[in-house]
Amino acid sequence: MRDQPILVNLDTEQPYAQTHRSGFGASEAAAVVGMDPYCTTWELYHRKIGTVLDQGDTFHTRRGKHLEPWIVQEFQLATGIEVIRHPVGVFRAPDQRWMLATPDADLADNSLLECKSIGWRMADEIGEAGSDQLPIPWILQAQQQMHVMGRELVRFGVMIEVERLVIFNIPRDDRLIDTLIAAEGDLWGRIVSGKPPEVAEWSHHLEAVKRVYRNIQVGNAVELSDHSRDSWAELQSLKLARKKIEEREEQIKAQVYAEIGDANYGLLGGDRVIRRSIVKEAEVKYTRKSYIDYREIKRPKG
Repeated sequence: MRDQPILVNLDTEQPYAQTHRSGFGASEAAAVVGMDPYCTTWELYHRKIGTVLDQGDTFHTRRGKHLEPWIVQEFQLATGIEVIRHPVGVFRAPDQRWMLATPDADLADNSLLECKSIGWRMADEIGEAGSDQLPIPWILQAQQQMHVMGRELVRFGVMIEVERLVIFNIPRDDRLIDTLIAAEGDLWGRIVSGKPPEVAEWSHHLEAVKRVYRNIQVGNAVELSDHSRDSWAELQSLKLARKKIEEREEQIKAQVYAEIGDANYGLLGGDRVIRRSIVKEAEVKYTRKSYIDYREIKRPKG
């Protein structure tokens, strides 16, 4: 028989922020396996060791917290399923202490409830009511919750534009759970031993790297690996190629714009045209924030 999940007593054991750094929350499962569009595995590692601060409360997270009790009530009215506990608390998996779960509500049919509030833009990412067609990060979040809590089903109450509640059902998938256990175990081992994961060659890793290394140790120099030297040379080649492309773009624009002259439209054939229009003058205020500049220069003497 499976051991019961371990309830974390935030009053006596440790505050939430410290608990958050002692394992992976269910909402971080997607980042662990490299499927979170907003947080890379490399950045998550640095968040856990404290070199990158968590973003903390944002407008969207605060909105979600404010709406959660209402969504719980609306879910109960819409489904007739009794909510027996809300909030539920923070739990650890009995066998993987670094796996955490904070379900939004515990239901009388032994399932869990997760509440989401989204706008119309994200509404295209969800499927039909009653299905399991939800964004992958939500599905992985549900799988971790089921593993930690020992459940077979997570229901989602998704409030769209604060106007319409849609219900979804995510059943347990032990293959996905095994994948999460292995990936989180590997990353937690790296955190304990101080061995960061490789920076994958994804463009959104760049912002994560910049957030980690925000300061400059004046005068300190690092001998770059052959791989990084070759990559930097490739970058310079790409910049040169881009410059040539941009120059050719300007030549093409000059040629086509001259042929259009003062006309409103240039006909491209079929139903395609180039439209000329006036963008009215407007004052734009801009404040440049400080940032780290990377630039190839001659090596300083000394």
